[in-house]
Amino acid sequence: ELSSLGIQALSSDVADAAAAVQDAGSNDCAFDQLLPYLRGMTPSTDVCCSLIDICLARGQRQDAETFFSRGANGSEVYVKLLAENRIPLSILRGHQHRAELLGKVLGAWGSGEEVVISAIAQDRQGLRRLLRACEGDAEIGGLAEFSSALLVAKQGAAAQEESAEVAGRALFRNFVAANRSTPASFFDDVPISWLAELRDLLPSLAIDVFMAKVRTEVDDSQAKALAERFWGDFHWREASPAQVEAAVGVLRRWGRVGALEVADLSGRAAERKRMENAEGLNAALANLPLIRLPNPDALLAPELPPQAATLLANARLTAVEGATAALREELAQARQEARAAHRQADDLADQVRSLERKLNSMSGR
Repeated sequence: ELSSLGIQALSSDVADAAAAVQDAGSNDCAFDQLLPYLRGMTPSTDVCCSLIDICLARGQRQDAETFFSRGANGSEVYVKLLAENRIPLSILRGHQHRAELLGKVLGAWGSGEEVVISAIAQDRQGLRRLLRACEGDAEIGGLAEFSSALLVAKQGAAAQEESAEVAGRALFRNFVAANRSTPASFFDDVPISWLAELRDLLPSLAIDVFMAKVRTEVDDSQAKALAERFWGDFHWREASPAQVEAAVGVLRRWGRVGALEVADLSGRAAERKRMENAEGLNAALANLPLIRLPNPDALLAPELPPQAATLLANARLTAVEGATAALREELAQARQEARAAHRQADDLADQVRSLERKLNSMSGR
């Protein structure tokens, strides 16, 4: 009876519905009867609050989260549930009121950019994981609280503050993922270490920004230091011909500095330094798709190790071998299909002969 009354109330008056739910909530048996009907409905805001409270009190977290997903709005009662971690922040992914709720939760935790930075750095209630899960979401990526915190995190990272580095990288990735047409000026004060966040997300953009930062270094020694430290942070296999050409230019600066360093030494020390420099350059060159280099003669530059041209020859050989293997595979497939077609043709021929024999037999009668 209580289940029937609850359903009638839910379909008529909000106050009556809330009262019916509360009455059922005070009676475990009655609520168990009512719950299956409620699971298939979208409750009003007032009813939703009551349902969430009752489900949480009864330890039915999954039902509580389901009702939150369906009926929660930007009201303070729902903000409190999130801020107090009674409902996880992860539930906001794709939620209709996600930006409003998350902004209010951040405000409930405290005011100021440092509070946001600290919360992300500590992954408070899974906030940093939520940012990654909401990657590309313009509403989350465009939150004013995150934009202002990102500006402060850039400054903190420059001062080598660990929390600013961790939070800044998460905010940076989230912002760029949601704003893929970000102007180039935005990256001027972005730490180079943060560009690794774009390695899988926007590899070509990451390379462009990195190369732009290296080009601004007038001192070849500084350019070499940046290349040595960060070269492995990028997906060079995604580089365009122009990017490969620019990358080889940076490696020539690297090689120039290395050669001068060797010149300042003698004997075993000089040879050791020369080998170290050649090893680093060869590893960096091996990361590049040299086959896309517009002018292969650039690899003959005296600043580069003699193995540079060999790396290009090997890349070309690998490409030819790959193409040959692909053609052989296609040929084998074509032959297999031809054999199958011949078998099918033979089967059809047998069927035709069989039908002809039957026809002749019937004609003879």
